[in-house]
Amino acid sequence: MTRLDDMLERYGEAATYTKAARIIGRSAQTVKHMLEDGRLKYACEGTMVDVRSIAEYIERPKEIDFEVRLARRREKAGVECEWHV
Repeated sequence: MTRLDDMLERYGEAATYTKAARIIGRSAQTVKHMLEDGRLKYACEGTMVDVRSIAEYIERPKEIDFEVRLARRREKAGVECEWHV
């Protein structure tokens, strides 16, 4: 059983902000910031957090954080381009 399968079995497809915060060991406010900057994905029309995105973040937090930081720098510098890591 993979981490994703285990998490989907435990939590379902979506989790509340509070539940997501407990899963990743952060505050609910941090989860909201992570949703806003794209590290996590919204579910249920923005009222919950997609459990698949939580599993992905747990699997590769450094890479995802790096991608977000890089995107912020490019946005701040006015660089408009598509990039993939």
